[in-house]
Amino acid sequence: MIPSARLILIGAAVCWLGCVDSIDISLPDNVSGRLVIEGSVDRTETRYVFSVFVTRTSAIDESLERYVEPATINMIYQGAEIFELNNGEARTFSIGDFHDLFGGEPASAQFGIEVEVDGELYSSEPQHILDSPPPGELSTQMITREELNEREFILERSYVELRITSDLRNSTGQLVSLLWDVQSYYQFQEIVWDENDFFFNPKICYVFELDKSNEINFINALGISSDRITSFKINEKFADYKFHSGHLYQVIQRTLDANAAEYWDQVSQAIQREGTIFDDPPGRAISNISSTANLNTEVLGYFYASAVDTIYKLATPGETGNQRHLCAQIIQPSPCCACLDIAGSSLEQPKNWIQ
Repeated sequence: MIPSARLILIGAAVCWLGCVDSIDISLPDNVSGRLVIEGSVDRTETRYVFSVFVTRTSAIDESLERYVEPATINMIYQGAEIFELNNGEARTFSIGDFHDLFGGEPASAQFGIEVEVDGELYSSEPQHILDSPPPGELSTQMITREELNEREFILERSYVELRITSDLRNSTGQLVSLLWDVQSYYQFQEIVWDENDFFFNPKICYVFELDKSNEINFINALGISSDRITSFKINEKFADYKFHSGHLYQVIQRTLDANAAEYWDQVSQAIQREGTIFDDPPGRAISNISSTANLNTEVLGYFYASAVDTIYKLATPGETGNQRHLCAQIIQPSPCCACLDIAGSSLEQPKNWIQ
């Protein structure tokens, strides 16, 4: 499935806006309303997940709410249409059921999409899923930086970095690139707010969090001189109360072939662009999707197929600086004695919370 932040990333990758008094900058006339088609086939250990999102770019001053473009979307397998997808909705099959229905086997499967928008047909290049390397090992590291606060005083602030060590060759010797989506859970323990409340039974909640940063976490294997990465940084979080009682990282890792890695490399460069407003704006990222009638018709986005692994790391309080509980710093009772008030909170412990 496509992460909800990904649309913002694509919009940032194709739009470059600046506004400075008395400086005339030449910008594209149409930075909004450009067609974006982004899709994927994820193969986990047990299932396939198919997802395509068709939308339009929006200007910076427009709403970032995702707009679903009216479209007819067909999944292509071994060169033939097999089923229709709803825009923005995932469809899942077990691997066994899929090949029982449509034939073939995972090792030789090739996928593509055909999308019809406003009477024009767009198709992707066929994609093959590269096997993933053995799951890597996650680790955490504390760092401290000097930063200016809102009053422009210099403060030292601590952060928790998440790093991964992994091979970049799979079991067949193919070199693969890797893309990571970082999610996490943190434990929040209620405290006794009123010592006279003898009947209060403190609960333990587990709060789910998506990575809300606009960074794309990936490694392009063709850009390094090794078949292995060691302690490669894929996430950073402010070291606060969310690390007080344990923090479970859940990392979704996808394999990328060389072309998909180039696509994400270009998108990442556009988002993290450095320089001044006088530099040339970044170019449009490559796409493997095109109009079947007119190759000059512009379409943004990419369709890729990936093997997917999920890797877990439970960071203990001792590994993350023994952070203070939130309720040692605030004076209101919620969420200190009502942890279910926290968005994303549940009393159910994640199944991979192993201490």
